[in-house]
Formats: sequence, C-alpha cells, structure tokens
Amino acid sequence: MKKKILGFTLIEMLVVLAVIGIIIGIVLVNYQKGKKQYELQMAKQRIISEIRRAQNMSLGAVEFKGEVPKGGFGISFDKTTPSYYYVFADKDEEKDYDGTSELVKEVYLPSKIEVSSLSENGGDVLYLDIVFLPPDPKTYVNAGENEGVITIKHEDTGNTLDIKITKGGVIE
Repeated sequence: MKKKILGFTLIEMLVVLAVIGIIIGIVLVNYQKGKKQYELQMAKQRIISEIRRAQNMSLGAVEFKGEVPKGGFGISFDKTTPSYYYVFADKDEEKDYDGTSELVKEVYLPSKIEVSSLSENGGDVLYLDIVFLPPDPKTYVNAGENEGVITIKHEDTGNTLDIKITKGGVIE
C-alpha cells in the first residue's frame, strides 16, 4: 500500500510566493500614486481655505495693525516664488500686495507642491492678486473685475489641479 503524502511541493510554494509578491508590488505602487494625488488635493483645499479666509476677513471688518483696511484683504501668488503665497491687508486700497507692510501671513505649500501657472481672463500672468473689497465683498483679480486661475502641480507626478476665482468671488 502506498502512503499518501500531504502538503505542497517546492514549486507550488514558489509560485504562490511570486503571485503574492506581484500583488504587493502593485498595491504599493498604487498607494504611492494615491498618496501623491491626496497631497495635491489637500494643497488645493488649503489654498481655497486661505482665499475664503481673506474673503471672510473683508466681510467681518477684521482689524489689521489696529485698523480695518479700507481696501479689504487679499491673497497674492507670484510665479517667481512657486512654493508659497501671501495673505495680505490692502491698506492703501490699490487692490494689490505691496510688501511686508501689508503682510498678514506667508503660507508655504507642502513639499513637492508648487504653483505652476497663473492666469487672468485666460491669459498667463506672472502674479495674481485676489482682493476682496468690503462690505460686499467685491472681488478684484489683479486690480480689475477679472477671473483668475491658479494651477498647482505635484513635482513627482506632474499632476495638476486648477483653482478658479470668478468675478463674483466664487471659488471653484
């Protein structure tokens, strides 16, 4: 009588381990891609939050250095400094960022995320200043009643996301 041997052969074990290894590799690659897309989405949400914050500070007549800025509050992007942007108080009512005397806050984007392009009414621009003039708040993009688009990019993947500000102050 032959004795039955139960178990797996070495080849069967190697095949199973190879399949498991391939599955783990696929999962890890997709996890990294998903993580980078999540980082980009979170950076977009943070920018939108800061734009809304400037809008709310204009509506709420928030004081800056002891007085309510007559020109409201805004946010400034510059392509020459793609890793950060400014929240500012428009004290001189010129509807643009004039430097440190108006600086409320400097906001850094997460690592590997940068502003890749700025546009006003469909044309590329070097800088984009978005100002909310109280009490409405009326929205100005580069001192005019324009629409603006901020495009951010993840350096590793090249993926981009757009943030659009309409003439009416709607952020999309």
